[in-house]
This record gives sequence, structure tokens and C-alpha cells, in this order.
Amino acid sequence: MKKTVLVLALLALTGSPLFAADKPSSDELKTLYAIGANVAGSLAVFNLTSAEMEVVLKGIAETRAGKKPDFDLNAYDQKVQELAKARRKAAGEKQAAAGKEYLEKAAQEKNAVTTPSGMVDIPLVEGTGNPPAATGSVKVNYRGTLIGGVTEFDSSYKRGKASELKLIRS
Repeated sequence: MKKTVLVLALLALTGSPLFAADKPSSDELKTLYAIGANVAGSLAVFNLTSAEMEVVLKGIAETRAGKKPDFDLNAYDQKVQELAKARRKAAGEKQAAAGKEYLEKAAQEKNAVTTPSGMVDIPLVEGTGNPPAATGSVKVNYRGTLIGGVTEFDSSYKRGKASELKLIRS
């Protein structure tokens, strides 16, 4: 809990005059900004609403001002962990539902092939030549994206080199 309070206390820096400018200009300000970005990342698991964030910010401001809460913060360590776990679970369920819908839609596209594992492959250009041996390998170019096709997580095209995959046949 102490680590969480420390991390949250760092968020209070965003109210500092150091951040009055739109963009941090010096290395020190960029470093401080990076701290804030890291703290925000650590809070992302909670998927806080605006109202919840106000309560978090109040805790930061009062802790920074030296005000002691009227309850034992350590008694809430487990509750913080439970909230994080519940929020992660809810986000995962939402993502799984979106993924299922995305795959179902993709499976309806022209030339789509659904593998036994559920992956949907939509070839853009079919390979030529003889099929590889069971112990062979294939070279492929691909672009892997998250749902929606906007956020790219991998691309052989960006690396400028096809990926060589060894085949495993069962």
C-alpha cells in the first residue's frame, strides 16, 4: 500500500507550476513527465471513471499535504488488490467478447480460412510452388494487428524481411 500511496502522490505533481506549459521542454521536465506517464500506466488496470479519479486525486492531494486519513490505509491493501483483479477480469471479458465478434466477422470475408485453433487467416497473395515437406519451413510476410486493424503489434514488412517459420505437423 505504501508503494501505491507513493505512486499516487507523484500524480499530484501534475498540479505543479512546472507543468504549466503545454509540453515539457527541459530534460528535467521530460523526466518528471515520464514519471507521471508511468504512474498513469500503473493506474490503467483500475480503469477509473472520472468520479473515481477525483477520489484518487483527493487522496493524492491530502497525502501530499500531510493530512492523515481517518482510517487505516494498510487495512485496504487487500481491497486494492481485489479491485485491481476485478477490473482486470472485467476488461478481459469485454476484450474477449470484442475478439469473438471480430473473428466471426473476419471469418465471413472472401477467402477467409478459420484454423482449428480459431485463428482466421485471410491470404492476400497465395504462395506458388510445391507444398513444403512436413519438416520444412515457409517464408511469409505478414502484418499483425489488434482488433480493429489499427494498432499493429508486429510486421515482417516493417522489418524488411519475411519471417521463416518451421512447420510442425501433428
